Amino acid sequence: MEHTQRQIEYYFLSGNKPLQARNLADWMLANGMVAATTHDVSELLGIPENQVRQRMATLRKHGEIVSPARGLWVPIPPEYRSFGAPEPLYYIDALMEHYCVDYCIGWLSAAEIYGVGHQAPQVFQTATARTIRDKKIGQSRLQFRSRDYTSLAARQKITRSAGRAWVSSPETTILMLAEDYDMGGGIDNVATVVVELAEEAESFSEERLIEQAPLFSHAASRRAGWFLETFSSCDPLDALASYCNQSSPSFTDLYPWTNREGVRDERWKLVINREVEPDL
Repeated sequence: MEHTQRQIEYYFLSGNKPLQARNLADWMLANGMVAATTHDVSELLGIPENQVRQRMATLRKHGEIVSPARGLWVPIPPEYRSFGAPEPLYYIDALMEHYCVDYCIGWLSAAEIYGVGHQAPQVFQTATARTIRDKKIGQSRLQFRSRDYTSLAARQKITRSAGRAWVSSPETTILMLAEDYDMGGGIDNVATVVVELAEEAESFSEERLIEQAPLFSHAASRRAGWFLETFSSCDPLDALASYCNQSSPSFTDLYPWTNREGVRDERWKLVINREVEPDL
């Protein structure tokens, strides 16, 4: 965390003495410091690293600081102290940097950031390049899913008042949802969110969707195309349909957890084995 180190160096170069532990959280917030490692805190307080956890106990008890991972400390803004932690968007980038892992916020959490979705997701969903256990930080539940495409998929750095973080692009988010119905609240909700992402996200592009498609299963791009042409006002997605036909000659189930009986859609190479009712 280069920014944190620069802040600490500037603090001491300005002739300041080590901080008192009781002032740490407020000082971090005042200086725009989202998180600090145990090493950083030991420098700021002028104490050995093995004493940091003990010094932080009172701040944690008073809801002024939280530790989302061993060795990482996040100050809690006053407006979030009754919740036990800031919202995950505030610190997710610092947390993933602490773990040294590529990531992107995805699925319904990404859709919510783009202003899409009829209901707020119950968990904060993040794709990671390696396995990380789910967490409950304050009142937020963080759900991590290891995906091979995480380091390659299109993403963009967004900045909100709560913080900065990598979020899957609208096209990547569409494919993530079409791949994992269980992460999207079921097939009906996935169809709803996919259509809204294509119609309402400012930068949706069929070309970029095709560019991302090889990172996902054939089923993801086929389902996405079928959802969009069946339920949205998008123009015919001929280029995507052509890609789906060339990717594999065999048919894919629209819904993977039921029998394969249903109409065969030749354009999308899909067996329409379940009725879909998006909330549009």
